[in-house]
Amino acid sequence: MHALGLLDVDDDPVFEAVSSLAARMGRGRCGVWLRGSSRDGDLRPVAGVDGTGREGDPELGWHARDSVLRHPVTVSGIEVGEVRGTDVDEAVVAHAAAAVRDVLEVRWEAMRRDEKGGPVGVVSVNDQLDIVWASAEAVELSVASGLDPLVGKHVLDLVHNDELAGSSDMLAQTLGGRGRTSVVGVNLRLGESAPARFDIWGDNRLSDSAVGALTFVVRKADDRSELTLLADQLWVLNRLSAGEPLGEVLNRVTQMVEHRDPAALVCIMEFDESSEALHPLMAPRLPVPVVGKLIGLKVGAGEAAGGGSIHAGITQYTPNVAVDPAYAELAPVLEQHGLRSCWSIPIRSLADAKVLGSIDVYRTEVGNPSDAESNILVLAARLAAIAMDHDSRERELRHQAMHDPLTDLPNRAMFSERLEAAAEDGNVGVLFVDLDRFKLVNDTLGHEFGDEVLKVIGRRMDEHLEDPILVARFGGDEFTVLVPKVESSADLVSVAEGLLEAIAEPFDIRGHRIVLDASAGAAMATDRPEDPQSLVRDADSALYHAKERGRGRVEVFDDRMRQADAERVRIEGVLREAIAEKRIMAHFQPTIRVSDGQVVGAEALARCDAANGAPLTPDRFIPVAEEVGLLSAVFDAVLTEACEMSVVWNQQRAERFTVWVNLSPVQLGPPAVVDQIARIFRETGVDASTIGFEVTESGIIPDPQEAADFLQRLKALGAHIAIDDFGTGYSSLGYLQALPVDTVKLDRSFVIRAGDDLRSRAIVRSVVDLTRAMRLSCVAEGVETVEQLDVITDLGCELVQGFVYARPTAASAFTDWLSSRP
Repeated sequence: MHALGLLDVDDDPVFEAVSSLAARMGRGRCGVWLRGSSRDGDLRPVAGVDGTGREGDPELGWHARDSVLRHPVTVSGIEVGEVRGTDVDEAVVAHAAAAVRDVLEVRWEAMRRDEKGGPVGVVSVNDQLDIVWASAEAVELSVASGLDPLVGKHVLDLVHNDELAGSSDMLAQTLGGRGRTSVVGVNLRLGESAPARFDIWGDNRLSDSAVGALTFVVRKADDRSELTLLADQLWVLNRLSAGEPLGEVLNRVTQMVEHRDPAALVCIMEFDESSEALHPLMAPRLPVPVVGKLIGLKVGAGEAAGGGSIHAGITQYTPNVAVDPAYAELAPVLEQHGLRSCWSIPIRSLADAKVLGSIDVYRTEVGNPSDAESNILVLAARLAAIAMDHDSRERELRHQAMHDPLTDLPNRAMFSERLEAAAEDGNVGVLFVDLDRFKLVNDTLGHEFGDEVLKVIGRRMDEHLEDPILVARFGGDEFTVLVPKVESSADLVSVAEGLLEAIAEPFDIRGHRIVLDASAGAAMATDRPEDPQSLVRDADSALYHAKERGRGRVEVFDDRMRQADAERVRIEGVLREAIAEKRIMAHFQPTIRVSDGQVVGAEALARCDAANGAPLTPDRFIPVAEEVGLLSAVFDAVLTEACEMSVVWNQQRAERFTVWVNLSPVQLGPPAVVDQIARIFRETGVDASTIGFEVTESGIIPDPQEAADFLQRLKALGAHIAIDDFGTGYSSLGYLQALPVDTVKLDRSFVIRAGDDLRSRAIVRSVVDLTRAMRLSCVAEGVETVEQLDVITDLGCELVQGFVYARPTAASAFTDWLSSRP
């Protein structure tokens, strides 16, 4: 029994029956579930009621943890569904089931007696689809309709040509043993007469020994055939929930109208807001020349079909298009194909009443619709609105799932999907693009401003690149570009360089002139790669190398980078293991005052003691630590040991002994770094004035103000500040004035060349004189020979650090070395 077929969609008596018990539900809930097709069909939620009597979700948000009571609903001895309740008495659920049963019994009796239609006939069909038996009512129907005798006929011989596809589907469903089918409207073939319309549904009883046949129920259709209308509605709603394409659903809507009016040819039009025009969306039977004339149909007063009805906001009937001025342009092509009238109704969203389109019914007869035909048109517009709303929501959800919400560019998911598809053909390239100095813009002008910048850059990149090239936002200020069918790495680089040029064009936002450069890494595969996503990783690696080599450039991934990546991975593994096993340590190199040979301090240099093999030096593992987020752990270990040894050495010496620790450029800014340093000072009990921090000019250059603020916070802790590698930047003197600096450490390149290069000697002397005038100390780094020591001493530098005195050693060895000094 098709339980849902017993319900009146416009006036749901089931809800009323259950809601009458709301007062007895308290804080509980009840839901009604009915079978959609047969006693073996799936249960579907129909109505839900809570204790307030409000209609709610039939599923009621039940979870496995809820205690759910169930009571079956039976009609004529057949179980057609159940009532489910939670937090209510069993008696309430039973009464609700009885109320639903009473409603459905009344509906069933009305249908069984066929109070709204003619006689109902039954025919039996064998597995070859030959009719083997027909009830008296079926014979009566066939005679009244002018049909030949039924028994012995093949069922498809009775079906009109236009209906063969739909009828075959119903027969296949019946033969498939999936229970009773939905009601299908079919035009049956008559002799000389016009087609006769019947409602038919079937049930597979071949395996039933008492029947042994396919059973079909047949009823003559008329304008009041609400059963088939209900079936059409259920089909549309079920197909939407099953993800049926919009075209299939709208095709069923057109059939719903056309099957009830042989003179009708339906066109569903879609409204385009941008052009304020209508375009044909579904017109399966409308002649192609007519469809062509409907493309771009304008909306406005005096316009034809949906254009006029949408403008007026009402259904419009044109009984004779030949005499209506609005159809002056359309009339010739309509008349050529025998179309004489048009009925139009707007399709409006059920969510917000927004115009979605129109249903235009072109007819081969003149005249206005009957009340029944008008009602069907209204129903068709409503179903079309449901379908179009659903499709719009689905498309929006798909768009959101595949696009970045800020820039509206494709996101990682869509990029990966397209990359997989493009890789099938080989010759595919990937670019990984990163904006240089975007962090400075973001931090200086705010995140909202930064978002506006990303929108502009994203739009500019998208407009610059042409199909089939695809640009996606990877995250932050990183973008990926898919270049299908690229012939060579040179072509890929050309695309990248053009893109970087487009990004570099200045633009204005809120009165600020923005100029951004970008760097790009490129990777390509001539054959289909085993793992297409590896191209993204390779391009990212090439980007890393591009930034290492000066930014604003393109680098192509090659074997050399692959080897470097492998080495970075190896170093990362060693580093993680060393951190876990506390094998990160400091080696100390002394700072000597040349005038009296006194050791006045030491620089703590990080070392990673590999479990197998030689220790790693900072130049090898610090960049990796920065890249993979391990720098904080390394810094913590080195600074802790430096502070602990400073306490020991200052207790042993009369003169203050300063231990210097290097800060990475990536540490200049985050407040957490200052908090980390303050914590270590407290935990070790060190006198902060015996600790100094070295920062490089290259670390200051990206954001001097942020660096200055950071160093001021360090200074407030009591620590000393030194500029390392002084003289290698472009604004060295400016930094001495702007930053809270105590010490300048001359870059070793000047020390090495000072012996035979006049310019280097002049620079060293100038820096020494300048620091003396500013009451800063000056340390010459990298002094390796006695000759270099003599030159540096002659130039007035009093503090020296280098191999000429001692190499960096572990704390215990350094302590012994200190003890041996006078």
